[in-house]
Formats: sequence, C-alpha cells, structure tokens
Amino acid sequence: MKKLIKYISLACASVFALSSCNDDEDLLKVNPSTFIAPKIEITNSDPIILSEENATETAISFKWSAADYGIATVPKYELQLDKKGNNFKEPKSIATISETVYNITVKELNNVATTLGLIPGTAEDLEYRVISSIGTHESEVLISDVVSINVTTYKPKGDPVLYLVGGVQSYYGKNNWNAGDGLKMRYIGDGTTKVFEAYVKVGQNDGIKFIGQTTDFNPDNYGTSNGAQNGQLENSGSSGDVKIAETEGDGLYYVQVDIDKLTYKYVKMNWGIIGDATPNGWDNETALNYNFTDNVFELTTNLKSGELKFRSKNSGNKIYNEDWKFNIGDSSPYTAYDSGGPNFKVSSKETTIKVKINYDGITELEGL
Repeated sequence: MKKLIKYISLACASVFALSSCNDDEDLLKVNPSTFIAPKIEITNSDPIILSEENATETAISFKWSAADYGIATVPKYELQLDKKGNNFKEPKSIATISETVYNITVKELNNVATTLGLIPGTAEDLEYRVISSIGTHESEVLISDVVSINVTTYKPKGDPVLYLVGGVQSYYGKNNWNAGDGLKMRYIGDGTTKVFEAYVKVGQNDGIKFIGQTTDFNPDNYGTSNGAQNGQLENSGSSGDVKIAETEGDGLYYVQVDIDKLTYKYVKMNWGIIGDATPNGWDNETALNYNFTDNVFELTTNLKSGELKFRSKNSGNKIYNEDWKFNIGDSSPYTAYDSGGPNFKVSSKETTIKVKINYDGITELEGL
C-alpha cells in the first residue's frame, strides 16, 4: 500500500504565475479525508454467457466515476478481476488506464475467467473493482466498491493446452508436482502451431515438466531424454526433468515450449531500468534486486526527469540473444516478452521501483 499523503500544498495556484505568494492563505491544502474513490457504474446485471462465435464482440463495458483527489490531475485507474470468494488476494489486472471506461471482448474475458479458475460451461461469479492513484509513490490509492458479475465461460475449440508442473509453484498457490495443479501455459501459437510460454520461479536443483492435461501425467508427458538438458523434449512416461536453472541458479525464468518440434527454450530474467532518467542512461541498465521469496524485482534510486523502460538483457544466453527481446514499456496492459510499448516519462525524484511478473506474464509495476 502506498503511503498516505497527509497534505499536498500547491503554492501560488493562480494564473498569475509571476506573482509571489508567501502567506499561508495563498496555499491550497488538500485533505485526504475528503478524497472520493471511483464508484462503479452498473450498466447490466444480467448473466453473461460467453461463446467463441462472438469472441471479438464486447462482453461488458466497465464504467466508473472519476476519483477526486481535490487537485487538477488525472488519476490512473487499475481494473481488477477475481473469482468471487478470493477477496482479491491474487487478482488479474485487466487494464491500467486514465479513462473511466474499459471495454473487454468476449475472448479476453473468457481467457481471464478461465485463468481465474472458472469451469467452462458453468455459470460462476466474478468480482471486479477499480483502484485509482495519482502516479507517485507517496500517493494514496483509492479503491472502488466491489461488483459481481455472473459469467459462463467456454472452452476454446482451436487453442491447445499445455500445463507446467514442478519448479517452485507453491508461490502461486500450487502443488509442485500435482497434475491437477499444473500451471496453464499461455498459448502463443498461430492456430496451427502448438507453442506455449510461461514464467516460473525455480531453484537451481528444481525440475519441471510439461503435460497435456490436468488430471494425469499420461498420455502427454513431456520431459528430457535420459535427463539430457539440451533443449529437446520427448513424450514419454519415463522422460527426465527439465532443469532450466541448473547453470544460472535460482530465479524467475521465461520458458517457451514448441510441442510440434518437441523443443524448449528458456532465459533467466535479470530486470533493470534503462533510459536518460536512470543513473546509467541509455548505455546500460541499472539492475533491480531480485527477491526470490516474494518473486519481486525492486530498487530504491534517484530518477532524473526524462524517459525510461524496463529491460531484461540476456547475459550470455545463446537462445535469446536480442538485447530488447524482454522489455516493459508504458502500455496497457503491460507486457514483458517482445514488447513494443512506449517509454515511461518520469520526473526527477527518489523512488522505490518494484516489478512483479506472474506466471502468465501479467506485469505489476510500482514506483513510477
């Protein structure tokens, strides 16, 4: 939770910028007790039945009133979804925007709801809320009321599935080697290819494998042949574990699997900030420190007025040798792999920056 602003004083809030003001009565004082949180505007309370035939249509238009911080500034809003009963312990961040309306398509809502655990073909409740902030690390966040929607999801006909088991999945509330708790990898194929990706936290001695179903390790059980760590997979009940952290040690890793070619790729995440607003400019990253337990990259530093991006530059990794393959820009939603988002524009300040990348690639940022 960001620190509470006790008082914000705006000196000389007059159109006569050249006149001086030294008296207390010339200061505009804003009291957080008068702040007004965004309020959800309910436009439709009917159950939502999603279908693949209408995948590109708008499923629901989320709307809310503007937050009021008592000053002339446009807040940022984060729209969050979670399964009812989870109390937003691990919500899905759908969008971070400055507008007060967000339209989500049938396919997008179906993907989010499925990731949150809704069973296809079953009517279940989701909850959503909006969190506002004014963009500084000291600003108070304001949280809207919580609204429920009843959603019936569908199982996509065309998208194949693959689950990752093993690693340190306990961080995500999963049992490492229980087939029923495998992490569903994100499908990134083109409809004809079976390519998947995921981020997983692993220790140096941890192994992972890939399975094609949630209930059992058969018939699709992808691992290494005789334990060889060479980027090749075999589909066999006797296959060995994949140990992606064996060389580079504990950390958060990006994993990509091509089932058609029976291959896997991986790279360790080494996030930093880069740009003319950062200590090392555009020449080199200022590294963020990785907290393995909390799976968070963070750094307290002084920023200059200018621009920056987040980048995880490869250090000797021969699989991904493009410096900008992994970067995070000021986009909505945030993405980390092959991102083309614009630079963040920042002002001079001391700040604590935090970056969290979940297993499906959704990125949470603080401190800008």
